[in-house]
Amino acid sequence: MLTISQHRKESARDNTGLRICLVLALFAFSLSAFPQNAVITGQATDTAGNVLPNATILLEKLQPDPPFRKMINQKTKFIFRNLDKGEYALAISFTEYRDTTIIITINQKDSIYNIGQVKLIDKQQLMEVVVRATIPPVAVKSDTIVYNASSYKTRPNATVEELLKKLPGMDVDKDGNITFQGEKVEKMYIEGKEFM
Repeated sequence: MLTISQHRKESARDNTGLRICLVLALFAFSLSAFPQNAVITGQATDTAGNVLPNATILLEKLQPDPPFRKMINQKTKFIFRNLDKGEYALAISFTEYRDTTIIITINQKDSIYNIGQVKLIDKQQLMEVVVRATIPPVAVKSDTIVYNASSYKTRPNATVEELLKKLPGMDVDKDGNITFQGEKVEKMYIEGKEFM
């Protein structure tokens, strides 16, 4: 037989369970009603990886619903908090460096977007340097005359004698004696080494 006091105790237990379920349901609903906000973080550096202090960082939402635009100056790293999902343009600028823009899409799954080091390129950095110079065929240094042998055409595997005969003012007789403008040559160097 069921008495009234037992019925009230069972009813109170049922209500407690119902209350717990109701509180949990409300808590779960409140979490889904407030979107999880994302974070974008990173660092502006030069090509060597050195931090660029006071670089200007601009984050702008590409689809203005609601419009969003925020600008900061980084000290070491930049961080933007409480971002809704969507597509953003992150623009980084610093004096004497090329401006850089990165498109970032925030979706529901991710909450922290660490883009790491964004290396800015120096505006003055040259991509390639080509130096062209011509070496004169003859140079006079004090009492020495320097000839650039590559300026005088000879056949492949030619002898030194053949080259000397092509040099202006030089003469080689049949005995192999070398004269320059009629005077005997005392010393000759080839590529800095004494030849005779």
